Amino acid sequence: MKSFYLYLLIVLSANTFAQIPGTLNPAFSENGWDTIYGNNNGFEITRVLIQPDEKILVCAEANFSNEGHQAVILRYTNNGNIDPDFGGGDGMVKSKEDESINLYTRAAGMALQSTGKIIVAGDQFYNSERIFRLNPDGTLDGTFGTDGVVDINRPNSEFIYHVAVQSDDKIIVCGKESRFVSGVLEPHVFLWRFTPDGAMDMSFGNAGVVSYNSQAWLGTFETYLIINDLIVLPNDDILINQSFTKYPDSFVMLSKLNASGAFDQSFGVAGHYIKSVKSNDGNYTYSSAAVQENGSVISTFTTRDTINLTYTESVFRVDAQGQADPSLNLNIGIPEYFPIKTKILVSDNLFYYCRKSDHQTGYSYDVIHCYDLNGIPVNAFGINGVAFINQNDIPASATTEMAVDGNGDIYISSGTSDPDNTDNLLFLTSQVTGAEINVSTNDRLTDEIIAVYPNPSSGIFYLNSISNTSGNIKIDVLNTLGQIVFSETDFKITKAIDLGAVPHGIYFIHISNSSNQLTFKILKQ
Repeated sequence: MKSFYLYLLIVLSANTFAQIPGTLNPAFSENGWDTIYGNNNGFEITRVLIQPDEKILVCAEANFSNEGHQAVILRYTNNGNIDPDFGGGDGMVKSKEDESINLYTRAAGMALQSTGKIIVAGDQFYNSERIFRLNPDGTLDGTFGTDGVVDINRPNSEFIYHVAVQSDDKIIVCGKESRFVSGVLEPHVFLWRFTPDGAMDMSFGNAGVVSYNSQAWLGTFETYLIINDLIVLPNDDILINQSFTKYPDSFVMLSKLNASGAFDQSFGVAGHYIKSVKSNDGNYTYSSAAVQENGSVISTFTTRDTINLTYTESVFRVDAQGQADPSLNLNIGIPEYFPIKTKILVSDNLFYYCRKSDHQTGYSYDVIHCYDLNGIPVNAFGINGVAFINQNDIPASATTEMAVDGNGDIYISSGTSDPDNTDNLLFLTSQVTGAEINVSTNDRLTDEIIAVYPNPSSGIFYLNSISNTSGNIKIDVLNTLGQIVFSETDFKITKAIDLGAVPHGIYFIHISNSSNQLTFKILKQ
């Protein structure tokens, strides 16, 4: 069986009819998505990065049963086309399948140096931790480490989870390890720093290493310690976001180090800020963090309602000194039955919160919430500040990774099953244009019109929620040339969209009232 991954890239802007914040843009990669490569043994997307030239990098770890793992790195141009100048002309590098690289390696993270060279970090089949560097064209950089690779022994069972680059191109890797403390094996967070070309930087921490644990997560059988984020700040200070459970409570801890590896004593208490919440779950809790321009940190944590068996995502803020900022405190209900990873991004005076949902339609899809920095939903984004991405037509199922570029465009990467072969796993990557903060509406679509179904369809399409909408709802269906092929002026009366007479292909259902609009991509087959 020939395998292939699916990469879906979406652009939204206010410049064309279908390019509305929170919807697919057919102009990106011609139809909004692209398919190129696959793997039927599992994968995890670990990073999305935007290069200074606006090209888009996606990094994933592909797994191979009884063999090992390989990094897969894809690059698109800013118009959604595969970059022919990267890899072997197909825009992709596969660390094991590309004979010139030939590396079994996990891809726990990816970072960019100022030269355009690409750092990938993980482990090589559990034997040692590994960093390798690619040139801007995707070839292995033989000037890095030894023939392009740095392998590090694992004396404390280290596993790299993240990699980042400081302004001088020094490389920070961060992960989890186990160390004996007073005869007891305890989980620690570690950081290593390397020079730009891969030598251990002895000026960082203790001979290039920082390792720490916390009394907050010790003293219990299982802490479920997760290192969610490694963020290098503009002054090269380092912020680490970790979450853990100490039954029955869950915690998020933000830790800040200065550029040399010492804890910033002016942040929180001795360099740490800890937020706890009653959970009674005794299981994993996930978090995400992003930093505002003034140094404040917006972060999240997930809690479980043990009675209703649902989860709530809470969003909070601490200031640049690591003190609680009560001006932001959101609780977002998540109709799920298990804890999920989420992602938060800050873009100028907005922040975005992205998660997966599979409760309402039977499919997983990306849900993006848009808020101003006071926690007020931005109504111009999606419906009441919420956009539902990739529902039904190409459902997403894997962990979400996001990035935001200088224009405020959001790039989301996750995964899905191949619709033609459910044993094959596919990448799903999307681009969404950020909202404008000065746009507001008083008469808007107030219901969560969350799905078009069935999709694809042989001709009849429905929306699954249309009650209590504000004003007259108008429906237009456009083909990929922007021509209207179906139109209804009062959607409250006509609830079926009949495209039986139009040719097979991709169309766009555009829903609008006097002041708001929403667009879905559909496939007539």
